[in-house]
Amino acid sequence: MLSYIYNKQGYAPGTVNPYLERIWTAAQFYTASPSNFQLDVWHLPAEKAKGIKRLFLQVSNPKSLFWTLPVGEKFMKYAAGYLGIPKRNISKLIIDTVEDRKSGLKKRLSQVKKML
Repeated sequence: MLSYIYNKQGYAPGTVNPYLERIWTAAQFYTASPSNFQLDVWHLPAEKAKGIKRLFLQVSNPKSLFWTLPVGEKFMKYAAGYLGIPKRNISKLIIDTVEDRKSGLKKRLSQVKKML
């Protein structure tokens, strides 16, 4: 989408780079760091099915901390905990691992059912 906007509006590619960064939080490739707190926007490709999904559950609950924490450092650290920035906390690591295992098991069971 960003490439389309650059092209349509005549911006040079990378114009937004000082404000946005692709941050990898996958176990195999991890680039998150404390400096990410200085960015205006986080792009977290590895968190679509994990941290963002779980954070959305908080967004959908009007009584959650998502809605009751004041905007600022406390809120940023709250959201960052779901997303693995600047590092994965133990609860995120455990939840991600369990979800990965469940997903792998479902995939294998689906393949077994097809063979039967």
